[in-house]
Amino acid sequence: MAAPSGKDMTSWPELEPMKNKLVNYGVTENGIAIIELCSDSAGEPLVEGKTPVNTYTREMWHDIDDAILSARFDDDVSVILITGYGEKFFSAGASIKYLNKLTPRYKYFFCLHANETLSRLEQTPKLVIAALNGHTVGGGLEIAMAADIRVARKGNFQVGLPEVALGVLAGTGGTARLSRLVGKAKAMEIMVTGRKFSFEESREMDLVHDIYDSMTLEEFHQDVLDYAGRFTLPFAAAKAIGNIKRSVQSGLEIPLEYHLALERELQSDLFQSNDAKEGIKAYVETKTPRFEGNSPSAGILFKQPTGSPFKIIIRLSPNLTSGKKGWIIIGSLSLSKNSEMIALASSSFFTKIIPSPPFPYKGLTTISLCTP
Repeated sequence: MAAPSGKDMTSWPELEPMKNKLVNYGVTENGIAIIELCSDSAGEPLVEGKTPVNTYTREMWHDIDDAILSARFDDDVSVILITGYGEKFFSAGASIKYLNKLTPRYKYFFCLHANETLSRLEQTPKLVIAALNGHTVGGGLEIAMAADIRVARKGNFQVGLPEVALGVLAGTGGTARLSRLVGKAKAMEIMVTGRKFSFEESREMDLVHDIYDSMTLEEFHQDVLDYAGRFTLPFAAAKAIGNIKRSVQSGLEIPLEYHLALERELQSDLFQSNDAKEGIKAYVETKTPRFEGNSPSAGILFKQPTGSPFKIIIRLSPNLTSGKKGWIIIGSLSLSKNSEMIALASSSFFTKIIPSPPFPYKGLTTISLCTP
């Protein structure tokens, strides 16, 4: 089927290679971070004449990890989109040629590093979408299963965990995640037979959420961006989505009463946000909400040396502009005499640096955050 359209059309950005040139990375104007796997069958950087199989090595995991961290710390990013380069493969998993050269101990640490990287992806409180542009087998499926949502391009592509044919198991989270996603019995059948299957069968078992009838790779890219755009600011409550993910991801691994307690705390966090106020107010007034993201409500208490304090209520923006002059101190803020900006911070999230008005109040040195 065609992808549901986001409210703001955006285009595929110019991607830049990461350090080892095995992952390309870029961010769209509406805050979708794209992580594109890109390598040949040996796990080496792609050169002309080589087929992009997008197999991974330790060096690719370093690139993936760096890309995840870039997206995690970028306040402008609401959604992370991971895909493969080229027409045929999302990823064929680990490079067998590479693995054949490694000692058993090195292979163990190789799998450990991969597990840690995918756990980082799962624990990042931003929606992660895997866009399966081609064959998704072995470690490629293990990467895809660490995403929150998986969408695929229609075609004669294969999915599976065939590691048993090599005398090993799917050790980059395959046995753990597949059993959680499709159930114990189905996961066992898939892994002990090592069989490969289609995206259509994957959708039947909810391993893939949707299949797009994209005629070309470019159309698939646009379809995926349109879908991902539904979860970006200001149309979606990105902070709420992040908290939903945190509750589901962490809660499934703890007893129910602890999960409920976690859920309450995450809900309390949302109730204090501008987004909750905006969403509830818009519903009551039958308007379309426009969400801001991580910004809480806050006020500033200016204390004059000789007079009574007065309050200025400021509606904070979700974006922290890094690299600009200003002070950022959790809980309270200090100003120098020649400070040109005031930087505000809440207990959890940095907010936009706000230009300050002239300060005629001599001796003013501190600003305290207060609740409006």
